[in-house]
Amino acid sequence: LAQLKSFWVQAMKHVRIMLVSVIPLVCGSYFPLQADSNDSLLRVIAQRSDDTVKVELLCKVSNNLARTFPQKSLQYGNTAWELAQNLPSKRLNALALYSVATAQYRLGNYVPALEFATKAKSQYEELGDTPKIAQCLNRIGTLYKNQKQYDEAIIALNESLRLFRSVGATVGMAAPTNNLGETYRSQGKNAEALPYFFQTLAIETANKDSSGMAEDLANIAETYRRLERFDSAQHYYTLALGIGWDLYSRSEILSGLGRLMVDKKDFRQAMNYGNQAYVIDSSSGFKLRQKESLEILAESSAQLGNFTQAYTLQKRLIAVSEELYNEENI
Repeated sequence: LAQLKSFWVQAMKHVRIMLVSVIPLVCGSYFPLQADSNDSLLRVIAQRSDDTVKVELLCKVSNNLARTFPQKSLQYGNTAWELAQNLPSKRLNALALYSVATAQYRLGNYVPALEFATKAKSQYEELGDTPKIAQCLNRIGTLYKNQKQYDEAIIALNESLRLFRSVGATVGMAAPTNNLGETYRSQGKNAEALPYFFQTLAIETANKDSSGMAEDLANIAETYRRLERFDSAQHYYTLALGIGWDLYSRSEILSGLGRLMVDKKDFRQAMNYGNQAYVIDSSSGFKLRQKESLEILAESSAQLGNFTQAYTLQKRLIAVSEELYNEENI
């Protein structure tokens, strides 16, 4: 408990400052800047004949788009991978493989994501690139977690954390620490998960990573929700919503607030948050998130007595669930 309090104090020293400094991003400045950056990179790609440079830049664009437009991210990642296969560079092959893995992960396509992440790890192992191996292991662990292979997830994530620690990469340690928390929480071990999220928040607030902070705050909120500490959950979700500017984070936070409102039996507010999340999920291709937002909307509609709408939403939910199942079992 004392250690948890220490993590919390360290993290929250920065949160209020970050809320003030990052709010302009929420008001729209981030996305035009990102679009301009990607457009500039694409113009450079079109002008270059050197495939080595093209692969580097295509991977950068793919990674930039993974959290906001994963389908486009996958297109650029696949193009990079096609080019990289004809180059002798293992580093570029690994870079392209990992870009495809990340885009597939964001789309909820876990089987191909795991295949590409594993191939990328093998390439980096041949190169002896410890931080990149750790990065791949973190992605692999997350993919195992999402497929409910929890023992494999914990092994991969702990190895990722060990490798990041071995090279003094404190910032890199945030991702496997967070994902260990998510893995324990997925098994219903909520009290065990909570310290991991506070540790991650401390790392990312010190690094002024607003996107990471938003996810950490949302994870803390969701864990409190599962512990039925609803006031604490709403407090942390509200903090997260204030700095969660990218679409992937915003979708997660809005769905979390929707689930919280269902728990509190405020079904009109649950519909409000669920609808906002679903608009993001359906337009951006976040299929797993679509399933979550549709669950909120279907249940809330039924609880409000709108059974026709609930039936329509339930049919849509079944279709999305079947699509996810088929992709995971190809």
